[in-house]
Formats: sequence, structure tokens, C-alpha cells
Amino acid sequence: MEAMTSSRSRRERRRRVPWESAKQNSGVYEIMRNLLAQIAMSRFHWHNLPAGVDSWYLEKTLFFGGCATLMQIPGLEGPGHKWYGTMVAQVGRWNVYDTPAKWASIGNNGWYYRCDKRNAVLIWDNPNRMPITPTLDFWARELEDIIRTKQINRVQARTPFLITAPQGREFDATQILKSIAGGEFAVLGYSSIDDVNVQAIQTGVPWLGGELMTDFQNTFRQALQALGVSTARTKNERMVAEEVEQDANVTDFVALASLDMRRKACDEFNDRFQPAEPLSVTWNKDNESDVYDALANPIPSLMGGGTQ
Repeated sequence: MEAMTSSRSRRERRRRVPWESAKQNSGVYEIMRNLLAQIAMSRFHWHNLPAGVDSWYLEKTLFFGGCATLMQIPGLEGPGHKWYGTMVAQVGRWNVYDTPAKWASIGNNGWYYRCDKRNAVLIWDNPNRMPITPTLDFWARELEDIIRTKQINRVQARTPFLITAPQGREFDATQILKSIAGGEFAVLGYSSIDDVNVQAIQTGVPWLGGELMTDFQNTFRQALQALGVSTARTKNERMVAEEVEQDANVTDFVALASLDMRRKACDEFNDRFQPAEPLSVTWNKDNESDVYDALANPIPSLMGGGTQ
């Protein structure tokens, strides 16, 4: 019975290892992709969106679809039911500038409403008019590969112990192992313990933790650069000031590319529908916390006070 149980356990381990490895790879990839997606959908701050338009859903649509629409349905009562910001489906021809003359506002719940320039505006996520999800998928996969390589390297760099003992001396071998694992200064035993041998198995695998961490940081910075998000980068001895500035310029251009497409849609919306408060969009920043901190901790010289 014991032999059958051991054989069954070995078969289960052989079946489980590949599945667990794939699950871990997928799990790390999803973590990295979700992190990048959160950053991507939090880059912009919309101001004066019409009532009924959800800014989160608008950015989510732009992220996954590359295009969204702001549209109105005349005649509906209530400020929360007149305007919608939804996904887009092409229903007509494109003009000479590769812009749809007619399109449809669609939703996952079966929502469908025909749109044109009389009742809606199109919003493109970027000048390429393509979703950026494939780009983030690539960087998420790169980050996942680095993390998993680091995890494997940690396992391979460990030094296992081979403990051999004659039959009947399992207890002594176990006590030696416990002493080693517990970091004991010495192992106490009778003279007969000499026939229990401990040997460290050298794997010969170098520790690459520092290099892999640097690779992860550089890769993550490149992923953020693809989103137009600037990151703090210190100048090292191999970099000149112009290289640092050029690196920042690339990030700025990527950020402005997506920001300009949204601002173009805001200009069309304001010109076409003349809202009481003009629609606008800015790069997202936590100004509210800055104002709160300034009011909660006023500087006397700025508040008209001071010491005499």
C-alpha cells in the first residue's frame, strides 16, 4: 500500500508541476498587465463632462477600443439621460481624411444608436487610432519574464544539503538538518555521529538578482514611457545631459499625442454644442491633495502673518 501511495504521489507531482508553472506565469503576467492598465486609464482628467457620461468608462473604452463617442439623444428628460459616452461601431463610409461620416454608439447591454456630426463627436485615443493594449501586453510579458527568471534564479542559486546515514540513524540525520536550518553554532552528538555525513551540493548557478532587478526597472520605465508617463531617472556617469533630455522629450511627445487627440475632440464638442461650461481635458495630477496640504499647513509669510 505504501509503495502504491508513493507511486501515485510521484505521478501527481509530474502532472502538477507544468500546470502550476503555467499558472504562475499567467498570474504574474496578469498582475503586470493590470498595473499598466490602471496607469493607462488614469493618465487624463476630464473637466465638465456632460451629465450622464462616465469618465472611467470613457477612458476604459479608449484604452481597449482606441475610439469612443460622446453623443446626445434629443427629447429625453433629465440631465443624466441626455448625454452618453460609449463604444463605437462603424456604419458608414469614411471621408477623405479617414474619419467616419456616420457611426453607431454601442454598448455591451445591446445599446445601439446611430450617430453623425449633428448629434455626436468621435474621440480617438492616439494618432494611430489603434488600441494601445497590444503594446502593454508586450511590456507586461517582458516584465513577467524578468520576474519569473528572477524567481527561478533564486531557486537554482540555493545550496542544498545531501545528508547520508546508515539505516536506523534517520533520527540523527534529522537532528543535524534541524540544527543547520536553525542556524545553530554547533551540532552536539555522540561519537557515533561520524557515520552521518553532510555535504553541500554546489549548483554553480550565479546569483543574478541585481542584474535582473536593474533589467526590471529599465523595462518598467520603458513601459511607462510608452504611456507618456515620466519617471525619475538619475544621470549616471555614462550619460550626458543631452541624452537625459532626449529621453524626456520622447515621453513628452507620447503624452502629448494622446492628449492632443482628446483636446481635438473637446474643441469639436464645444464648437458644435456650445455647452455652458466648455469641455476640456488635462494630464492627471493630484492638485486637490496639494491644495488641501497647503490650506492645512499654511506658511505664515504667505498668509499675511509672521513674527515681529
